[in-house]
Amino acid sequence: MDALIHDTSFTQSLMDENSYTISDEKLNGISCESLSAAITWAGGSDKIAIRTAHRLKQIFGDASIFMVIRNQQSMIKSVYNQYLAEGVGGLSFADFVSSCRFDESPFKLERLQYDRLITCYQSVFGKDRVLVLPYEMMLEEREVFFRRFEEFCGIHGYFPKNEHLNISNNVLGVLLLRSFNKLFSRKLFYSHVLWKMFRRIILRSVSLSKRLPLPKPKFIVDPDQLSLLYNESNKRTESLIGMNLDQYGYYW
Repeated sequence: MDALIHDTSFTQSLMDENSYTISDEKLNGISCESLSAAITWAGGSDKIAIRTAHRLKQIFGDASIFMVIRNQQSMIKSVYNQYLAEGVGGLSFADFVSSCRFDESPFKLERLQYDRLITCYQSVFGKDRVLVLPYEMMLEEREVFFRRFEEFCGIHGYFPKNEHLNISNNVLGVLLLRSFNKLFSRKLFYSHVLWKMFRRIILRSVSLSKRLPLPKPKFIVDPDQLSLLYNESNKRTESLIGMNLDQYGYYW
């Protein structure tokens, strides 16, 4: 869906070429992280997210929008794991969070102020066409989560298997990734092919390490920093989506 950053006619032509057809008999859905603009080091920004929302409106008209948000402390940990997995760098978690406060950082902690994106989509598509649910609801109240999703989409019987497919790294996995990223910097390595080969080996080792009964690393974000960055935003998000987020740990 990166084509959404291009003009509308170009995006439509790509969809036609790849046989993306709209069926009146089935629920048609497109899911992609890029729809909210990449929040990490891929150049995502609020500007791109807003532009994408308008592109979607131009192409799909009165589509329904389903968003899932996640507790910011948990989300920052997930972004850090992705930062390591993609070979971007080898900073410690504390240094990574600190680096996100600088202007030159490709990932800004403010990107996790969800009210801004929600306001944008509600403005473009209408509040009744945008459903926002917390990720934590899916974990703690699975049936309620998918019932809300079904009601919003007008479908019945959609209940995916409860499989944990993307298991986070344990302490050994984090150590392996940090060490590799420090020793084999993608920017400094003279052969991209060799870098990819070594990275494939290290990722395989990390995957195998997940089978070991080792503890998860303890990533802690300063509660005062979280409060300053997100408490007011989360209050606005509550008002926008009509839900109490305190029960899911969104306040510090």
